[in-house]
Amino acid sequence: MAFTQKFLQALLLPLSLPFLWMLFAFRRQFVMFDHAVFALYSLSFMCILMSIIAILAKYEYIVIASLLFAFVPPFHMFSQLRNAYSLTKFEALWRTIVLLFIALMSLSFFAVIVTLASV
Repeated sequence: MAFTQKFLQALLLPLSLPFLWMLFAFRRQFVMFDHAVFALYSLSFMCILMSIIAILAKYEYIVIASLLFAFVPPFHMFSQLRNAYSLTKFEALWRTIVLLFIALMSLSFFAVIVTLASV
């Protein structure tokens, strides 16, 4: 059971990397290692954020938890993209919108894999 859980947690990174690479396919100064570091930082931040949201929800601070869930991830993605890849505001904005869609797709793929593995 523990091996399966750790394996499933480790799937988020490989699911995210090809999509990140596609966002920067025409900028040759960034290699897959850069995208892996970006994804690890982002996933770490999101795990901490989800832990805080879960704690707030447990103690019935639902409004604060909902606001954090809705507004912090896009802001974090925008600022992380802008600073990590030295992008302009416009470049970071359109990549943030695409990255939010990619995150939803990766999360969906992850949910399917977890569901299939738990059967």
